[in-house]
Amino acid sequence: MSGEIEVKSALNKLKRTVPYGWDLNIYRGCQHGCRYCYTLYSHQYLGTEQFSREIFVKNNIAEKLEKELQAPGWKGDVINIGGVTDSYQPAEAEYRLMPQILKLLTKYKNPAIISTKSDLVLRDYDLIDELSRLTYINIAATITTVDEAVREKTEPKAATTAKRFSLLK
Repeated sequence: MSGEIEVKSALNKLKRTVPYGWDLNIYRGCQHGCRYCYTLYSHQYLGTEQFSREIFVKNNIAEKLEKELQAPGWKGDVINIGGVTDSYQPAEAEYRLMPQILKLLTKYKNPAIISTKSDLVLRDYDLIDELSRLTYINIAATITTVDEAVREKTEPKAATTAKRFSLLK
């Protein structure tokens, strides 16, 4: 871990709006170490290129998200969680920010998509279930290969393919 950072905003407006127009990433950097990740070089402005080793925790993300969800202009749009960095990467086991995020989404009945390569999402099954009874929630787990040797080379610290199939089940 590299530390905690504060953000001015929790939500990032995307240029496109289908199927979602907003992104929420609770970490800066991702420990999965996927070799093909399009965001590998996004740490350059921080003075580092260690995207999978230098993880920054957005410690005020829940507070900022609540302010944005309760703002008069917020229309309850679908929020993609984990489009740039996986919110259920190993750091989440320690920081436990996703339960706070899910509780806010439930409080404001806000739809979301969670993109992950981790079975840690199952820890929050009850919160996701509660949200699903109020609004749209989708869990997306990528499975890039069924060849575990290939997966270990391309996604060295992500959940195994078997764990992802189990998660989807």
